[in-house]
Amino acid sequence: MSKYGYNPNPAEHGKHEIHTYACSHKPDEMVEIPGATSPEEALENAKFLDAFSVKPYKKEFDGCGFCCKEIHKEKNRNQ
Repeated sequence: MSKYGYNPNPAEHGKHEIHTYACSHKPDEMVEIPGATSPEEALENAKFLDAFSVKPYKKEFDGCGFCCKEIHKEKNRNQ
């Protein structure tokens, strides 16, 4: 089971980034999102942690830190 976390530093494009701890793009500082067993669940749980500054809460994120999206899986494979 992957653990998920978010970047708490909005100055580093944080608060919209969801990462696994194995992600090569994860920030130095991460806050674990408890109870998440999938990227979708991590997003849902993160909103209850007040992890996201954008209201209303959205499930579409532009930040490259959301490594569980297919584009990042592909990017990681090519590195």
